[in-house]
Amino acid sequence: MSLFAKLSLKYRLMVSFVLTASLAMIGTGIMTWYKKTGTLMDIAEERLMVFRESKGNQLEEAFKTMRGQVKTLAKNRLTIEAMKDFSTSFKTYNSELAELPSEDRIKNAITSYYSNQFGVEFRKQNDEVSPDTSGIIPKLSKTALILQYNYIVENEHPLGSKNLLEKKSDGTKWSAFHSKYHESFAQYLDDYILSEVI
Repeated sequence: MSLFAKLSLKYRLMVSFVLTASLAMIGTGIMTWYKKTGTLMDIAEERLMVFRESKGNQLEEAFKTMRGQVKTLAKNRLTIEAMKDFSTSFKTYNSELAELPSEDRIKNAITSYYSNQFGVEFRKQNDEVSPDTSGIIPKLSKTALILQYNYIVENEHPLGSKNLLEKKSDGTKWSAFHSKYHESFAQYLDDYILSEVI
């Protein structure tokens, strides 16, 4: 015979009521906890949605501001003059150089730069995905290749600071114009933090 059966009716009723009341309290507690947890989750979710909306609006405003800045820069007389000067000097750049490395050497150096120096940093910032330059480099004109070689590959400044090169002493009109406009455009980038975007 069980211990519960040995108890008098009075004690059996009391134990039954206590157990029933305890189960009811535990059940109520669990339901209250679930409701509060659900409410807290709802509150957290709502806060995250408000935060996301706020950041989205901030980003839209930032891009709107940058778009305006770029439009203003594009209409600036200095920018228009620089574009004209660079367009004409681009056409004569190769013929003005005293010494031209071979096209193969230039292509190999550019490919190596984008695979190694640039590629290492690119992979760090892009979940180990490598940059695919195989379709870009062959499409560049000889002048574009030489400019990339001279101003990026042969640039003594490290990756992330290539823009610090103010002047290349190769006697070309392109380099003279680069020197002429560099400070103004570098200042514009610094002032408007576009270097973070570009």
